[in-house]
Amino acid sequence: MHGKPENWNKLTPVEKRTLRLDAWVRGDGIQFDSPEAEAKYKTRATLFRDAVELKKTPARVPISGLGGGYVLRRAGIPQKATLYDRWEEAAKAMIQFQKDFEPDSTSFLFLMSGPSMELLGQTNMKWAGYGLPDDIQYQYLEQEYMKADEYPLFLEDPSDFVLRRYMPRLHLALKGLQKLPKFSAEGLGPGGAYMPFMDPQVQEALGILRKAAELSLPPMKVTVDTMTRLHAMGFPALTRGFGAAPFDVLGDSLRGTRGIMTDLYRQPK
Repeated sequence: MHGKPENWNKLTPVEKRTLRLDAWVRGDGIQFDSPEAEAKYKTRATLFRDAVELKKTPARVPISGLGGGYVLRRAGIPQKATLYDRWEEAAKAMIQFQKDFEPDSTSFLFLMSGPSMELLGQTNMKWAGYGLPDDIQYQYLEQEYMKADEYPLFLEDPSDFVLRRYMPRLHLALKGLQKLPKFSAEGLGPGGAYMPFMDPQVQEALGILRKAAELSLPPMKVTVDTMTRLHAMGFPALTRGFGAAPFDVLGDSLRGTRGIMTDLYRQPK
């Protein structure tokens, strides 16, 4: 939804959801390939809206096909290629998949940069070409990036925890971030905010972060361009961002399944 009405803060959650769904079904901001593509988009989006709102029975059951690794295999593209150099080919394979099978939503295209993750020393994954054979999808490796006794630190200042604890633990090449101080009122004094960045290890970590971001731009651009293309073809997206329940944030990213499950009993608060 582009823009909010002036009375947005006075609307109920149901009213806000209705406005968002209205804009989504209309396809606000999408430059469709043709009037036919626009009509197909609205028809497909309406199917999902009717299924979600439970106000009336959808005209038929909507089909959301993620595609997954099959999209690449049917095009003869190994998983490793989509992590290192053949992102454009992966995008073409996704577009062809949509044309051939015509699901009611866009399939999920998620392209990553193997060189970027290697540079960072990423520890929560194995992927094709780095710990896995060339045609195996990536695998997640759960670890406890937040210790059982660190809930108070995380809850007190999540930004500080992510910067100085989570990121250095997740990425082996970012250990230097641990040397940053906790930026608080003390940082307002002369030199307090910027002198820590003179540390060579901190500078090294920041340089790696910049290079890693640069390496991530090509697959990110291909992903965004491809999703824009699929919208123009008449396929609505079921995901326009990322959200998760607190339990998932803690379990998926910070504590791991074993950690979060034991915390439910050992640290119920």
